[in-house]
Amino acid sequence: MNELTILRNLAKSVRNQNIFSTAKEISSIRLFHNVVDLSLLQQIYLSYLYFYHNIYTDIHLNKIKENVLKDEIYEDSYMEFKKRNEGNEDKDTPKKNKSLHIVFRKRKKKNE
Repeated sequence: MNELTILRNLAKSVRNQNIFSTAKEISSIRLFHNVVDLSLLQQIYLSYLYFYHNIYTDIHLNKIKENVLKDEIYEDSYMEFKKRNEGNEDKDTPKKNKSLHIVFRKRKKKNE
């Protein structure tokens, strides 16, 4: 088992996901002793924590089924699919903050 597989399995565990979610909400809880100057392994671990957080969120929102978690290929494929389709969803949905430029014309006076 290589380091990346170990980091993936750690980040995927429910216990570590709970710690991660709590650490995001409560700033006094830290995942690592060092706050800055993270090692490459720490950065990879954090990216996997976010990766699995997104998958678990989509499972709880019933966007996908738990079958995605059966294999790393399914997990990677789903996240790639999600990343590609997020751009398409933005194009189809109208933006709420889009400003409308309305031009009012002056009424022409009728010659009486």
